[in-house]
Amino acid sequence: PSQGAGGGRHGGAYVRAAAWTADGLTLRFHAHADEGGVGSSLYAGHAYEKCGRLDCDQDHSEVYDVETVDLAAYLRRIARPKDVIVMRMDIEGAEYEVARHLVVQGVACWIDWWEFEGHAMYSNATRRFRPVDSVLPWLLRACGVQMVVQ
Repeated sequence: PSQGAGGGRHGGAYVRAAAWTADGLTLRFHAHADEGGVGSSLYAGHAYEKCGRLDCDQDHSEVYDVETVDLAAYLRRIARPKDVIVMRMDIEGAEYEVARHLVVQGVACWIDWWEFEGHAMYSNATRRFRPVDSVLPWLLRACGVQMVVQ
C-alpha cells in the first residue's frame, strides 16, 4: 500500500484496489456523471446512469475493471482489535457484500467509527439491501462500533 489522499499525514494508507471479499478478483464498474461530478457503480442501470438529474446527450456507458483486495484480510494485516480504526466506506454498491464479509470474518467489531455510504436506493439490483442500512448499525452497536449511515 502507498500513502496518499491524506493518509500519510494521519497514518492511513491509500490502496489502489476495490474493497471486496477476496484478493485478486476483478470487479467491473459502470461510470456515470452528473452535476456533482463523475463516479461509478458496481451495478449497471443505477440512478445516475443517464446524467443524474441533468438532461443531456452524453454517453456514460463506460465500464472499467478494478482488481480487488480482501478488506477483512487487509485489516488483519495492518491492525489489531485494540487499535483505533476509523473507516469511511463509499464503495459504490459493493458495501453490502463487504460489510457482511467483515462481520462474518470477525473484524467488523474492530472498527471504532464507521461511516457507511449505502447505495440501496440507487438501482433495482440493490434495493433488497435497504434493511441493512438500519440493521447493521444496530447489530454493531453491541460491540461498540459507532456507525453513521448515509
